[in-house]
Amino acid sequence: MYLIEKETSNAQPLNNIGFALSLATGKLCPNTYWDKKSHRVKFLLRSLIFPLQTSRLLSLLAGLPYYRELLQSQNNIPIKVHRPYLYRALTVKQRTDVIINHYTFLGEMQNFQISNALTSLEDKCIYTLKGKDGVEFAICGSTAKRAEREGESTVFLKMGDTLLASITFSVASHNQRQSIFIGGVQGASKGVGNEVIKQATKLCYGLFPKRILMEVIFQFARENNIDKIFGVSDNAHVFRSLRYVFSKRSQFHASYNNFWQAIGGQKVSKHLYALPLSIPRKDNSELPSKKRSEYRKRYELLDQLNVGLYTQDNSSCRQAAIEGIPMSLRR
Repeated sequence: MYLIEKETSNAQPLNNIGFALSLATGKLCPNTYWDKKSHRVKFLLRSLIFPLQTSRLLSLLAGLPYYRELLQSQNNIPIKVHRPYLYRALTVKQRTDVIINHYTFLGEMQNFQISNALTSLEDKCIYTLKGKDGVEFAICGSTAKRAEREGESTVFLKMGDTLLASITFSVASHNQRQSIFIGGVQGASKGVGNEVIKQATKLCYGLFPKRILMEVIFQFARENNIDKIFGVSDNAHVFRSLRYVFSKRSQFHASYNNFWQAIGGQKVSKHLYALPLSIPRKDNSELPSKKRSEYRKRYELLDQLNVGLYTQDNSSCRQAAIEGIPMSLRR
């Protein structure tokens, strides 16, 4: 990764002012853009326009023990509050509040494996899910990286080295209660055909990759006493912002609205859908006899995930999904 510190020691920035000066003078360069004087001048000018919120954000970053890793993975996090973030309606203060709340919340979590994964520079395997025929799927977490406009942390589903889906979110305070805001939902990597997704869905007894990741979000909420989950609507996505009208809108293809509605979400404003905390399961008596076996195995897979995600020692994951070797071949 690129992070360069010029004429600095290994000590953390003492305060937000020192952090700002290191960025503005080029002593601290998260990526090549920060080498450019014009980029640093923009940062300085915007910081002067929003001094309080910039100061609050930099104070948070300076105090994080993993701030270097965070700068490497989210190169523009020092200017994140100056740009559209999470969804279109947020003010600069609200953006700052969300970011500060998210890292404060993760820092107070009891499950260090999960919190470490959600702030990690590299993808970290959280749990290995076994599907049909013993095929393994890795559930991984990391900081948001390239999806940094859509939230702070990302969870992924991978089959071998193939990315099947990802969800990016932040934990924010809403009406004085912790809530999850999902700002990004992505499908498979470029070049992954529909046949791969169909195969993965079949191996998971009809569960789509995004549906499995939503179960991860539901379980995260339950384990952390979060009782509100929101999804960003199509029109409120950050890439719909005026700032990105020409540069990013072409990158937004999926219909978030359709997905939220498919899992039982209810539109509560033009910006947000309120999502359920779980998806009701069909009673056996409601199902045709030929479907009962598949649904039973589907629900067993979800039970495996819900029980294992927070109770199993997942050190055996060994980063299997990100090293390019199919997990079923690993020993």
